[in-house]
Amino acid sequence: MRDQRVGSSETFRTSVGIAACVLQCAEFSETPMARDYVQKHEKGYRIAGTRVSLDSIVYAYLEGLRPESIADDFPALSLEEVYGAIAYYLGHREEVDAYLKRLDEQFPALQQRIRENYPLLNQKLDEAGEREPLTHA
Repeated sequence: MRDQRVGSSETFRTSVGIAACVLQCAEFSETPMARDYVQKHEKGYRIAGTRVSLDSIVYAYLEGLRPESIADDFPALSLEEVYGAIAYYLGHREEVDAYLKRLDEQFPALQQRIRENYPLLNQKLDEAGEREPLTHA
């Protein structure tokens, strides 16, 4: 089946139509298709032009959320950017997984430093957690 976006079947039967199609294809091939959806920074990965971390998107994806649901959860991102981030992850899985593993290993020490530096905040958070336990939907 011929792609209807390019033109009708009558257009393909004429030499003018063929020339137009060739020109259109030539113009299309010169159009850059690649877009950088993820930027690597010294402290990690971010979705390009945003403050959203790649790990936020990857964890949601690994939990089984659909890209549409992830986009709904991150209003700063378009659906295209979510798909771009997932594509980046899939294309660089080993590197990103190693980065995520390092983050997981550093988390307990970071959590402890926050508890030590902000004891009153943590006390209030602990009290709120005892009264109203968080549920995971």
